[in-house]
Amino acid sequence: MAELERRYAAGEISNAVVAEEQAISYRGIPLQDVVAKLSDIPCIEGIDATLAILRSRQIDSLLCTVTWSFAAEEFCRRHGFVAASGTEVDLEGDIPTGTVRRHFDEWDKLDFVTSYCTANDIDIAECIAVGDSRSDIPLFEAVGFSIALNATPQAREAASVAIDTVDLTDVLDLIP
Repeated sequence: MAELERRYAAGEISNAVVAEEQAISYRGIPLQDVVAKLSDIPCIEGIDATLAILRSRQIDSLLCTVTWSFAAEEFCRRHGFVAASGTEVDLEGDIPTGTVRRHFDEWDKLDFVTSYCTANDIDIAECIAVGDSRSDIPLFEAVGFSIALNATPQAREAASVAIDTVDLTDVLDLIP
């Protein structure tokens, strides 16, 4: 997986290639068991506090990712994002088949946010995006303000500002 992520970051392969390769590793494992493993994944400090502060300001937080939608939905549930996106694994019942049902790329991220904004009468120019990789660039270019967080050089170049931190609450100081 590390090699796939390196090749993706270098622009050598698409997220579809990463997803196709990774989907095979889930074949036959009940989805609930795969989701249970997510509890071991470290998250940036301050995620819950940041989302709580944004909620208190009546700012919706979306989790826009090209990773698996089941993972995004778990993080949405765990941390309080209002909606999540992602690549969809193909299932037979609750068992992954080892294939991808629907790919999700950087343009789908933009479509996801645009659809959310349209449905909620929000001008995308009033939105803020926080991201770290090339999959965030189309969204960075569409929103009114973007923050590259612990990001790749490509994402930093496309963002309004960049920050390196271990605590997500630090982005609150940057929000206009």
